Amino acid sequence: MIDEGKMDWKVVCISHNDPICRFMKDIHDVPKFLPGCLDAIREWFRVYKICQGGEASHFAFDGEFKDKEYAMKVIDEAHNMWHNLRKVNKRGEL
Repeated sequence: MIDEGKMDWKVVCISHNDPICRFMKDIHDVPKFLPGCLDAIREWFRVYKICQGGEASHFAFDGEFKDKEYAMKVIDEAHNMWHNLRKVNKRGEL
């Protein structure tokens, strides 16, 4: 989603203790086993700031959920940026 003009990534997960977890290997499996779940998640993120006086959220990718491979690339890039920042400033100061 886009928050204040910046990308605000969200990761959709399921507990490994959930019995249905073994059937879900990627985001495309969710509608098969939990119909409407992704639509409900998207709608919640769209409206959750309204009750606090904010505006409805907007989404990148036309609101399309990205798959596990895409998510892992984003997570890896963010981790590498954090790691490089820590190398530059070893005391942890920003």
